[in-house]
Amino acid sequence: MSDKKSLAVASLAVFTAFYSAAYAQQNVNGCEIRPQTYCGAADLAGANLQFAHLYSADLQKVNLSKANLQQAQLYSSVFDGADLSKANASGANFVGADMQNTNLSGANFSRANLKGANLTNADLSGANFKKANLEGAILEGVKLEGANFEGAKTEGCRGCP
Repeated sequence: MSDKKSLAVASLAVFTAFYSAAYAQQNVNGCEIRPQTYCGAADLAGANLQFAHLYSADLQKVNLSKANLQQAQLYSSVFDGADLSKANASGANFVGADMQNTNLSGANFSRANLKGANLTNADLSGANFKKANLEGAILEGVKLEGANFEGAKTEGCRGCP
């Protein structure tokens, strides 16, 4: 086998091993980290879920306080009553997520996509939405004290400052 072919085969093997390890299904405190999962009030406080694929997941009443959700795919998920206080969700995708009655105080949603998300009655106190996409989102009845919406896209948002 030529050196170029050997290098290509070795590179492919390394990539395959890395990809498999990075995206293998995980179980964190009883919650299977995968799309369309159900985590019924699981305690995921401080969990590293960066780049996780949890779209269309049932995360009601889940404790995600101080969790790392950077770049996570959480679109169409249900967070009703969940705790995301002080979570880092920068760059995460929450398109169409149901985040009613959720504690988002002190969380970082900078550059996150919350297009069409429902945050009715959520606590956004001290949260960072700098350059986030909140187009078409619902923020009715929310607590906004100290929240940062600098540069956020808010066209069609109900209740946005």
